[in-house]
Amino acid sequence: MVLDDLGKSLKGTIEKIATAVTIDKKLIKEVVRDIQRALLQSDVNVKLVLNLSKKIEKRALEEKPPAGMSGREHVIRIVYDELVKILGDARELPVKKQVIMLTGLYGQGKCVHGDSIIPLASGEVDSAKSIYDHFASTLEEKSVGDGTIIDLENETIKVPSFNHDTLKIENKKVTHAWKLKGKQLYEIFIDAGNDYSVKVTPEHPFFILRNGMVIQARADQLQTDDYVAVPREYKTEPKEEQVDLLPFIRQNNIDIFLDKDIAKQIISSKYNTIKNAVSHLNHSRNYNKCTLAFKKGKIPLCLLDDSECPEYSLKLQSFRTMKSVIFPRYLTNDLAEFLGYIIGDGHITNGTVEISNADEELIKQITKISQKLFGINPTITKDKRSKAKRILLSSKTLAGLIHTIFNIPYGRKGRSLSLPNNLLLTSDEVLRHFIRAYVDCDGYVTKNYRNIAISSESKTLLNQINLLLRRYHIFSTLSKKQVNGVHYSKLCIEGRYAESFSRQIGSRLSRKKNRLTSFTQMGKKQGCEKHDMIPIGSALKEVRESLGHSIGNIQQKAVNSYGIYEKKGQISRESLSNLSTFYETYPQGNFLTMLKQIKLGKNPHDTFNNGVVNALVSYFDQQGLIKNTQASIQLTSMGRKQLRQRVEYQKTASKNTLESIHNLSISDVCWIKVRDIKTIDSPEYVYDFTVEDNHSFIADGIVVHNTTSAGKLATYFKKKGLRPSVVAGDVHRPAAYDQLKQIAEQVEVPFYGDKKEKSAVKVVKTGVEKFKRSADVIIVDTSGRHKLEDDLIQEMKDIFHATNPDEKLLVMDAAVGQQAGSQAKAFNDAVDITGIILTKLDGTAKGGGALSAASEVDAPIVFIGTGEHATDFERFDPARFISRLLGMGDIKTLLEKAEESMKGKDAEKTARRMMSGKFTLHDMYEQMDMLSGMGPLNKISELLPGGFSKKMKDVDMDDTQDRLQRFRIIMDSMTEEEMENPNIVRAARVRRIARGAGVDNKDVKQLLKYYNMTKKMMKGFSSNRKMRKNLMKQLQFGK
Repeated sequence: MVLDDLGKSLKGTIEKIATAVTIDKKLIKEVVRDIQRALLQSDVNVKLVLNLSKKIEKRALEEKPPAGMSGREHVIRIVYDELVKILGDARELPVKKQVIMLTGLYGQGKCVHGDSIIPLASGEVDSAKSIYDHFASTLEEKSVGDGTIIDLENETIKVPSFNHDTLKIENKKVTHAWKLKGKQLYEIFIDAGNDYSVKVTPEHPFFILRNGMVIQARADQLQTDDYVAVPREYKTEPKEEQVDLLPFIRQNNIDIFLDKDIAKQIISSKYNTIKNAVSHLNHSRNYNKCTLAFKKGKIPLCLLDDSECPEYSLKLQSFRTMKSVIFPRYLTNDLAEFLGYIIGDGHITNGTVEISNADEELIKQITKISQKLFGINPTITKDKRSKAKRILLSSKTLAGLIHTIFNIPYGRKGRSLSLPNNLLLTSDEVLRHFIRAYVDCDGYVTKNYRNIAISSESKTLLNQINLLLRRYHIFSTLSKKQVNGVHYSKLCIEGRYAESFSRQIGSRLSRKKNRLTSFTQMGKKQGCEKHDMIPIGSALKEVRESLGHSIGNIQQKAVNSYGIYEKKGQISRESLSNLSTFYETYPQGNFLTMLKQIKLGKNPHDTFNNGVVNALVSYFDQQGLIKNTQASIQLTSMGRKQLRQRVEYQKTASKNTLESIHNLSISDVCWIKVRDIKTIDSPEYVYDFTVEDNHSFIADGIVVHNTTSAGKLATYFKKKGLRPSVVAGDVHRPAAYDQLKQIAEQVEVPFYGDKKEKSAVKVVKTGVEKFKRSADVIIVDTSGRHKLEDDLIQEMKDIFHATNPDEKLLVMDAAVGQQAGSQAKAFNDAVDITGIILTKLDGTAKGGGALSAASEVDAPIVFIGTGEHATDFERFDPARFISRLLGMGDIKTLLEKAEESMKGKDAEKTARRMMSGKFTLHDMYEQMDMLSGMGPLNKISELLPGGFSKKMKDVDMDDTQDRLQRFRIIMDSMTEEEMENPNIVRAARVRRIARGAGVDNKDVKQLLKYYNMTKKMMKGFSSNRKMRKNLMKQLQFGK
């Protein structure tokens, strides 16, 4: 229900008044405190609550009840009156020819947890908090609402971002970083291991796949059978081909060895004298020792510029150590490999680098690479506690360099271990050597099926590896386990992705290499794993049938076992690609071709062989699509209807659907099922990033990201008898065009937009001109914006001046709460807002705050949105709204909905026929159609007065709604004769109807049972003249 918690509290208060024995000062003060608490918990402005409380208390104590009204009724009336007053006067938009401009706020609540891991286009992988703090240390933070914002317009930060149009991951610029006060979060777990999740605020949108369509859904609207977008690959844009390690080496008090003559030349040219050079040292040194060292070519690194250092290998020695080492200046393939061995099986102390491993091949490789990189011959000893051997590189200088350059701790690595940033910034080729070495140490390759597993105490490390693998098109899962009281994280690579690992990363070890190589052969038998299946649902069947193809034909020419895929509603990526190619090659199947020939009176035998003709004719006959006699074959009314639908589908929807199928088959994302959803405690702060164009980024390996108000407004005016149209003025968010176009098609109103045009003003002017004569109401949907975005505020003003709209409606997200007040006032100053649409009032505890924020703007609330459906949209009437909130119901709105739903239908004729006892399935279908037109059942129940509403709470609304929808689908599969006389429906007809509707036989029988019960009840009405007469009077059909 709208503001469910607030309503529940206020109803409790009203009940307390209604059941009180006496109304005294103590009770009134208690009631006022209850109201204060309820309003404050719903985020209503404190000042507003205090003023309201004083007025209620003053009136309740001082006013006497009017004649005929009890003290209890009077206090309830006072509470009702004062609550209505704070919401202002009701305003109804005029039903006339007009242009309406919609503009909206970007909500400030769509945030992620500070610990969420975010990949950057540069290659870095860091937490949301760390990224924000990095920029906060050098750039200005501006206060905004309940947090701060940093302008990154002049920075070069980019993130991998999901393009809703192409289903590809692209690198897009981050323009702002947000840090907001913490709030309750949702933790969304997906079916990719038992520890794969992301923590977001309730209103944060996800991209999900439902029945073949990619749509957005808020975290608090996700269901455990939804499939969310998870990237399987992304590309990086390294700033340099090679990462220069000199800046990190300089963090040490270290000397570099040069040719004696070169050293002498640098000192004399830069510092003139050795004494002057020593004075420039970062650390104090003995002058005499420095003089001796300089003469040998040993110079403190801090005295040299980068250009004066050798280009490749550096000979280095830490201050006060005895041995020098060779160290590469750049992060090379070999150094990345050595680093993989240390992070996998090694550790460092103050004076040694040690790696423990039992594999002889690996030991030889580590020895070889140590000599090549550092000029050190390792000492190899047996570990007394295991079969492993210890490979020791004794060098204080080397240990110190690895510690400072790569941030590897001395001693036990443990849970705090993470990948160094300089490694993440490197190229894919260098990083490949690191991953291969690390997996050779810590990874296990399964023998008989395609699986690679890596375990570590560090969850952060594996989270980073999980994202790094996407750079090589490899998807992996994350789990957790406990062994002997120690918690471990586990990363797994399975199926086709294990094959990709074999090709792109590989192994240096013969035994692992052989197993990896065998994965390709295994894949031919084992096929795809669940993470590479695409859950298209019933769309597979709908597309096939609409194009007129048979399952057998597809299995023969394109996809083996297609029938199984269609039944499950899931298909592998490679099979979907083959299916897409098949539909492009054969856009029309035998089914549709033969239906067209039958309609034209042609002989199917002229086109098809006997086997195909006999099979299809038999199928058409079973489905009731043809009337087959010895003389001829003719289409039935159902056959003609199906042919019309399929031809129309080919003209309109097939191109978009086939394009969608193709895009899904080559997309950069997997679709992973939501496994669990939990609410978690609020952290101190939450974070968000504004991303250009696509408005999405990757958090913890999941893509995290409203235009529905235009469709709802169009539906409202359509019901009023006007001809609405919509214009897509949001040119900044790619998904906006397709989303609004889809909504316009759903509510059947004309649409205009231009995906290629980047000027919102040009698009809007063209759209308004296009619909000037053909439409009564032109709804212009513009981009969401924030008051700090000066360019978008100017764009809003330009659109206003270009179109001179009759109404300027501000769409406010209720989840923003009272913080929306200041933004709304800024918008009002810009274009003089004439009304407010308050959305998502059903899904937030901050609805009261949003209502009070709206009261700060000198513009009334004209509509409230209470859900995602076109019918979840109501004209706002403060008196009715408060009546529902206090549990008094809203019968007036209920009757209006029924009247709107019955428009255009001969309701009186239907009612008289039913009252007379003549009741067919046509009548029942019309009943259900009318009920469906009123909106979801759970919304209808809210309009009933308290007693009825409480009874309805015990009914499973979703189940009832689903059953009624299923009944309508079944009736669509019946013939005219069966609809008029359901008694003829026996076993054979039940089976045919069930097949045509895609349901079980028991569902058809359940419909017939429901029909017989309803008919029996109608007979009871027809036999009771008094009851029938009263009912007809109530419905205003009789006198």
